[in-house]
Amino acid sequence: MTFSLPLRLLTLATGLLTLLAGAGCTYEQGKQDTPKPCDADLSAVSYAKDIVPILARNCQNCHAQSVYLSQGGGHNWDNHAELQSYAKSGSLVAVLEQKDPRYAAVYMPRPIGSAKLAACDIERIKAWVAAGAPKN
Repeated sequence: MTFSLPLRLLTLATGLLTLLAGAGCTYEQGKQDTPKPCDADLSAVSYAKDIVPILARNCQNCHAQSVYLSQGGGHNWDNHAELQSYAKSGSLVAVLEQKDPRYAAVYMPRPIGSAKLAACDIERIKAWVAAGAPKN
């Protein structure tokens, strides 16, 4: 029994599709990555111990006392009172998460090459804000 070339290609393609479809219908394709919960104690977040280091690592290149006017859009995050006002207004968390459409006009573009703020750091800041953004 001899097959013509188009029939051989059709048979080969059908077999390949059957194999691929069967492989895609299994539940054993690897574990889904689930985000790890923040392992920090969020009930005891401190401005001095937790928030200042996060800001120093991630924000002070643009929002420090010496550069905030030229690079940080006029937002001085070295100043607790100013940072606290952003925290209490809701704009600090909104800007960090970039989800709230009410603050879309003030969403900060990240400086080129900077990493996204870690989810756990955002959770720490949110816990500090929820506590009233104290200078503790």
